[in-house]
Amino acid sequence: MANAVLDIENVDVEKIDEEVENELKTTVTIAIQTETLKKAIGKVERSVSKKAVQDIFKFIFIDIKENKLTFRAINNEFLTEATVSQNEEQSNFKITSGNPGSICFPADKLVPIVKRLKAKNSEFRIESNIAVIKSGRPEFNLNGIDGSEFPNTPNLEEKEATISIHPDMLRVMYSRTIYACAANETRPILTGGHHILNGKQLKCVATDSHRLAQFAYELDNEYPDVKVTVPAPVMTEALKHLSDTEMEVQVHFYSNQIVYEFDDAKIYGRILDGNYPNTDVLLFKSEQAGSSIAINAGMFKTLLNNSTVYNSDQPIIIRIKPGLNQLRANTREAEVGAFEEDLSTVNGAGEDVIIAVNVRYLQDALAHYGDEDQVKFIFSPSSPEKPVGMRPFIGMLDNGNEECLELFVPVRTNQIDYNKDVEIENFKGIPEFEFNPFEEEFKEIQ
Repeated sequence: MANAVLDIENVDVEKIDEEVENELKTTVTIAIQTETLKKAIGKVERSVSKKAVQDIFKFIFIDIKENKLTFRAINNEFLTEATVSQNEEQSNFKITSGNPGSICFPADKLVPIVKRLKAKNSEFRIESNIAVIKSGRPEFNLNGIDGSEFPNTPNLEEKEATISIHPDMLRVMYSRTIYACAANETRPILTGGHHILNGKQLKCVATDSHRLAQFAYELDNEYPDVKVTVPAPVMTEALKHLSDTEMEVQVHFYSNQIVYEFDDAKIYGRILDGNYPNTDVLLFKSEQAGSSIAINAGMFKTLLNNSTVYNSDQPIIIRIKPGLNQLRANTREAEVGAFEEDLSTVNGAGEDVIIAVNVRYLQDALAHYGDEDQVKFIFSPSSPEKPVGMRPFIGMLDNGNEECLELFVPVRTNQIDYNKDVEIENFKGIPEFEFNPFEEEFKEIQ
């Protein structure tokens, strides 16, 4: 009995703990197609937090199972998960020795290594949280940490709805609205896109208080009412994944998360707290307009680009005589010079308009229209208390869905006397007009 006690006292507990810990560490070797590895890493690398307080947010998590590899990366806004399922031939990847497990590697080292792999196939050999990565002649050693230290996927609360939508349509919806989200966090709720699911309609609205973008789409099925505001970075990341798939995307709305499910990836995004403002009160229909015009998008974009030569931060002043199909834009810089350009509108109706607008806001909106598109602008009726030039106005595709629109808040400037009649003298925007500085000289020769 005394000998037994003596044996226990001589046991090296630290050594046993170390052996157990080593046994629990991932020890595995996998063969994988290099392009398969690059594609999976590429799907999650954008989600790595570059300035995170928590070091683990700077890592990429890899979970290795017999028939599936899972890659994850996380930041303060969202977590991205990419999966590689083993094909029947086991030609995309396979475990060649060892046991399944998980490990994390610093993204700033793993990503450059993977991008440098050139051979068709690569090998990952992991032992005691150290990886040896081989592809052809090069061999890289990389230290990692145990996969148990990486955060789990978010706990999902009650699901409110799941929709299925074609990636092209969601891509258009997001590209037409994200740009109008607020960049600063004075009002955090405005830094995201407000998603409204109502019956068969999905609508996305974004505004920074100076402009508004809205896009609506009719779905195939009826859904319960859902209203959630998704941070712009989450929408932007989803938008990047939409370019890589042709399969319908499942969008899951939870009370605390939004989850985008692609064929081989998922994005878990947080939902912004707070009540989004009722933007419907700012909008009006074409039949309620005091005046309206339609104009060629390509020509108007060129005009706006020309107007930024002197100072892109200064508003542009636009005069419109809808009945005469005339539009004149100009800027004035006292120390530099002036810009002026005339365009003929395709059609127009209603009272004359003079308005000052932030050029960049117009450019951001028009960037999503084709050069051959016709853009329609509609203006509220003027009143003695508030002339039309001080009221928000709306832009949309001519003869398009009136719920897919942009709204702009004019800039107030002392360069405009809003109570004076709108005048455009010596209009030079008629289609047949071509500026020819030699015209008088040719007349004299004749």
